[in-house]
Amino acid sequence: MSETLNLMNAKQLGAHLSVSAQVILGWYHAGIIPAEIAIGHVYRFDREKVAAALAEASKKPTP
Repeated sequence: MSETLNLMNAKQLGAHLSVSAQVILGWYHAGIIPAEIAIGHVYRFDREKVAAALAEASKKPTP
């Protein structure tokens, strides 16, 4: 049985997290959050994986 993915684009994820789509893409390009799909300029994010990545990033000390 296949699993249904619940993916969001940068604008949708940004609205969910109260940040802009540009911030989402910046986090992705900086390696802070993962993308499930990244083809050309098309990105789709799994909300649960992003939440886990942000929680992990918040534990790291800032330089």
